[in-house]
Amino acid sequence: MGDKELRNVDLESDGPLPKQVLRRAAVAAARQRWNVEPSSISYEDALHLLHELRVHQIELEMQNEELRRTQDGLETARARYFDHYDLAPVGYLTLSEDDVILEANLRASTLLGVPRGALPQQSLTRFIGPEQQDLYYLHRSTLLRTLEPQTCELHMRQPSGERLWLRIEETVLFDERGEFRVRNAALSDISRERALMTRQSQADRLATMSILAAGVAHEINNPLTYVLYNVETLAEELPLVAGQLESCRLAIRKWAGDEVFAKIVAEHQSLLAREVLEQQVTAARQAVEGARRIEEVTKGLGLFSTVDAEEVRAVDLNLCLQHILKLANNEIRHVATLATKFDPVPRVLATEGKLAQVLLNLLINAAHAITTGNAEGNRIELRTWTERGKVWFEIADTGCGIRPENLELAFEPFFTTKGASRGTGLGLSIARRIVREFGGDIELESEVGRGTQVRVWLSPLEGEAVLSRLDAPTALKARARILVVDDEPCVCIVANKILSSAHDVVVVSTATDAQLQLQANPHFELILCDLNMTPMTGIDLHLWLKERFPDLANKLVFITGGVFAARVQQYLEETGLLCIEKPFRKTDLLRQVAEWLKAHESA
Repeated sequence: MGDKELRNVDLESDGPLPKQVLRRAAVAAARQRWNVEPSSISYEDALHLLHELRVHQIELEMQNEELRRTQDGLETARARYFDHYDLAPVGYLTLSEDDVILEANLRASTLLGVPRGALPQQSLTRFIGPEQQDLYYLHRSTLLRTLEPQTCELHMRQPSGERLWLRIEETVLFDERGEFRVRNAALSDISRERALMTRQSQADRLATMSILAAGVAHEINNPLTYVLYNVETLAEELPLVAGQLESCRLAIRKWAGDEVFAKIVAEHQSLLAREVLEQQVTAARQAVEGARRIEEVTKGLGLFSTVDAEEVRAVDLNLCLQHILKLANNEIRHVATLATKFDPVPRVLATEGKLAQVLLNLLINAAHAITTGNAEGNRIELRTWTERGKVWFEIADTGCGIRPENLELAFEPFFTTKGASRGTGLGLSIARRIVREFGGDIELESEVGRGTQVRVWLSPLEGEAVLSRLDAPTALKARARILVVDDEPCVCIVANKILSSAHDVVVVSTATDAQLQLQANPHFELILCDLNMTPMTGIDLHLWLKERFPDLANKLVFITGGVFAARVQQYLEETGLLCIEKPFRKTDLLRQVAEWLKAHESA
């Protein structure tokens, strides 16, 4: 085998050639290239040839070592490429111009929920929800038009049905002639980031709602004070008026006769009929009921206006539940019948705002678990009781129930079986965190198709007796001199009407007028002062009293139509001043004033 035969040997074959083949080829080539008899070579030429061969051998060994190092480097680079590309925490896709996947790393296959080998030749649009297609097409067209890197965030859908948010960052690659070659896309899972953004957005909305709730409560409670007083007075006195009118009507008819009576009342006779008067009495009582419902709703709103500002204190659980039921009633009444059983229970250690948040979340969850269309057949039951030194409440529904494998997951943040429009999976997680802040806990039982029971226990106030449903009557003090300060004229009128039956009342409409009144005659047993007046607030007046009339400063009681800011709450706690909430009813205001006067007299 000569040089021609050597050239015919496939030196670029995939596997190594047999040593015998290489040996025969090399010997044949050497004989053809150096056709010299060994006897014709001198000793010196042989030594020189031997030296050259040794040098050539060393060169070959060095070349082989260099090749080995190069191969090691290639293997290292290949491993590094595998680590950086295949094992990267970010998904990588190589895409054609028309969205066909050409190549994908392991992370991309995990994010898209498809084995890596099955991804090539599939369209990326298959994994994009219908509602996101337009956004993706806009992203792609912008990329191909501008040829600049583009980013978009899409709600993707795996073949299994699982949804996740991905951030897609794309660039265009060109060949050596500057023509389009492929698109490179990096995929990042931002589902948790999106969920956190949703949670932050909810927190921001809650903070905004808290501010709005305080404002709404204040703006409603002030006029509601005199609306409620007047309609209650009307409902109380109208039956008496109707009775007197009926007596007068009968007396006139008896004295003058039917003909003269008819001429006297003329066309207004129908208005004096007993049925009409009874209708007016009923209307007045319905107006009272409506005003009281508004009062309950504003009290419920007030619970949410200090969610983050309150400190743990004694809270009446039953009363809090009653307020929250007013807010949740619209969600409940269309899907189920509500049944309640409130046992007398001690007050619990909590904050009203956060406890209200827990109660509302659990009630809304119960309502959402029930399919609409059979409100009479479905039930939501709410009860409270004491057991083993703890205060319990339970919310039970006849809804769809929770699968056993999801019971523990139900308390995990962002876990939800509801649609995106009805929840983010934070309700139960937040509820358990809040309850545990109060030293209590939540227990969950559920059966698919039968419903769910959520039981919550809280610690009672140490040494607290069971709250009675009725307040003990308070013996009224002798007539006291009371100063009423409120910038709502109608509230002043109502307070004067209520208190003047038992006390001597002086009314002013500004804190400045109160200062003038007190400087002229400071002899008052009690000062009822609105908290949120302008420009001089109730706190400003109290600070002035502490400086000018220290004894009177201790006789001030605030009245307010809305929940107040954290700094106001702190001021009330530091001073220990009583705060009466509007709207107040006649009997309640008289009782609270009598209790305060009695306590002050004892002191």
